[in-house]
Amino acid sequence: PHPVGSSESVLGTSHKWSCFERMVVHALSFCPCPGEQLLPAVGSKLTGASVLRATSSDHRASSEWRHSHGGQRTGATAGVALEAASLAALAVIVRRRAPTRRRALTDAVESRRSSEALGLEGTSLKGAVSAIQNRIDVDSETALRMAADIEEWVVQKEGEDSGGLKTEMYAERLMQGLKRYRFLMGKIFSQGIVAALEEFEKRSARDQARQVEDEIAKMTGKKVQKDRHKAEWWMRAAEEKIVQWIDEYFLLTPAQMRRRHAPWAWRQRGSLPEGWRYYMMNGRKTYWNPETKRMQTEAPPKQEEQPPPPPRQPPIALLDIGGCLNSFSRFPDLVEPTAIDLQPTEDSEGVFQADFLEVPIVDADAAAGAKNAVTDKEGRLTALVAGSFDVAVISRVLIDLPSREQQQEMLAQARRCLRDERSLLFVVEENSAISTMKGRMKEDGTAVMGQLIEGAGFRAKLFTEAVKEYRRYKNLCQWVFEAA
Repeated sequence: PHPVGSSESVLGTSHKWSCFERMVVHALSFCPCPGEQLLPAVGSKLTGASVLRATSSDHRASSEWRHSHGGQRTGATAGVALEAASLAALAVIVRRRAPTRRRALTDAVESRRSSEALGLEGTSLKGAVSAIQNRIDVDSETALRMAADIEEWVVQKEGEDSGGLKTEMYAERLMQGLKRYRFLMGKIFSQGIVAALEEFEKRSARDQARQVEDEIAKMTGKKVQKDRHKAEWWMRAAEEKIVQWIDEYFLLTPAQMRRRHAPWAWRQRGSLPEGWRYYMMNGRKTYWNPETKRMQTEAPPKQEEQPPPPPRQPPIALLDIGGCLNSFSRFPDLVEPTAIDLQPTEDSEGVFQADFLEVPIVDADAAAGAKNAVTDKEGRLTALVAGSFDVAVISRVLIDLPSREQQQEMLAQARRCLRDERSLLFVVEENSAISTMKGRMKEDGTAVMGQLIEGAGFRAKLFTEAVKEYRRYKNLCQWVFEAA
C-alpha cells in the first residue's frame, strides 16, 4: 500500500473515484437506514472539518480530503484512505437524498391527516376522491366536492349509491376519458365536473355507436368505396389543399384576410403583364414578349394600377363533378358543395346521381328561384343554374372520358356553371393516368391537358405534380385555372 499523499495513491485516479461513488449510490438505494443515523457514523470516522468539506460537494470530496490529510504519513494506508473516502461520499449522498425522502414522508403524512380531517376514512367517497386526485392535481377539499357532485348526479340517474361503488366507477371512467378527450379538463374547471361527465358520456355513447355501425358495414360489405377513400390519404390531402387555395383566392378566413391575396391569386403592383417574363443577361433585363414570341430589351407598357378584389362572404358555391362521397362537406364554414356523380356510394349524403354531360344548364330566370341546383319533388336533380358557382372541381374524371370531344364538352359545361368574374376550376388527375395518356399521344400529357383546359375559356394559375403530408409523398397532378 502507498501513502495517502503520494502521486501513486488510488485516490489520485478520478475514474476509480467516480465508479466507487456510483457503487455507493446503488448500495444506498437499498439501504433502509435514514440519513440522520448515517451522518454520526461518518463523523466518527473523519474529523469535523473533513465531513464539512465532503458534504459541500461530491465532486470535490476526494480532492479536499486528500489536501487536508496529505501531510499525515504516520501509518496511513490506502485501505484506510478508501474507507474514509467512501464514508465521506456516503455522507454527501445521504445528505443530498435525505430531504427528498423527508418530503415524501411529510406529504404522505399530510395526505393522511387531510383525509382524517375531512372524514374520508371509511366513507363511500374515499375511492372517488382517490381516483380524482390520481389524475387531477387538486387538494383534498376540492376533490371531495367533485366526488360529492358526482355522487349526487349518480343518485339522480341510477338511484341510491350507499357503498359509493357507482360514484367511484363514474369517477374512474371520467378520469380515464381525460386521456382521449383532453378538452374535458378545461370543462371541469370552467363548468364543473358534472358537465364534463355528461359531455364524456354523450361522446362515449356516440363513439360506441359508430364502432357498431362500422362493424355492421364490414360484415355486410358496405362502405367499400368510402373506406377506400379514407385509406387514400392523398385524396384527403388534395381536398384540403384545394380549400386552402380557395381561401387564398377569395379571402374567406380572417387569418387570410390579414395576409391578403397570395401572389398567384392577384398580381401585385409593378408586376409584368400576362405572359411576359424577364431575365437578367449580362447585367441587363431582357423581356420575353408572348405576342411576338421573341426576346427584347424594351420593357413592356406599364399596367394600370387596380385595387385588389374585395373578400367574398363564405360559404361560396362549389360544384363537385364526380364527387361520389361529397367530401367537401367537411368544410361547411368555407364552401357550400353541390356534388354530382354517375354512381354515388350507397351511404353518401347530399350527392345527386346524374350524368354531368346530360344535365341541362339553365339561366337564373328559368330556375324558378333555385340558387344553384334545380330539383323535382322527389329531390332529384333536373338542372343547374348558369353562372351560379364560384368554384368547380373535376377530380379523376376528365381523363377517363373516352374521347377528346367529351372532355371538351365537360369543360364547356363547367365553364357555363361558373361566374364570369373571378371563379376557379380545379382539375385533379393521377400521374399514372397522365403517363398512359403521354404514351398514347406520344407527347407530354400535362401540356396537352393544360392546352385542352385553356381552350375551354380558362387561364392557368397554378400547377403541382405531387401532394405531401408529413413524410408521405404521392405523385398527383393538380391544376388551378381562372375563368378567362
